[in-house]
Amino acid sequence: MILCHQKQADAMFAGRLFQEEVCEESDPAKHKSALEKYGAAMDKLDAKSICSQPCLSRSNRNALGTSVLGRIESANQVA
Repeated sequence: MILCHQKQADAMFAGRLFQEEVCEESDPAKHKSALEKYGAAMDKLDAKSICSQPCLSRSNRNALGTSVLGRIESANQVA
């Protein structure tokens, strides 16, 4: 997600358009957004049954990914 902010800044200085939300949350064309990559990594963990504790349930890990995105967005506003 931080890389998305860097790409947005680079695009702004180059005078190009950049869709930050596509980079961070949902890329309907390539499916390479940060949250989609996180979800793919969680799929691999689920397939290996590594996260079997209730506190590490898929819904909790998905909520964690969304929470981290929100925190980075908040920190970006301060900067």
